[in-house]
Amino acid sequence: MAANGADNMVSMEAQMQTVADVFLGDFFFEQMLFFFITFATFFYI
Repeated sequence: MAANGADNMVSMEAQMQTVADVFLGDFFFEQMLFFFITFATFFYI
């Protein structure tokens, strides 16, 4: 179950990064979003 959850998180992360690229195109925001997601994922695990 843990592996499945991790896979879902990775897919969500990729999707959110794509959304950020398409709608925002802001490098700084993308980096902050990536850092937040990574930290949140690490904290959640």
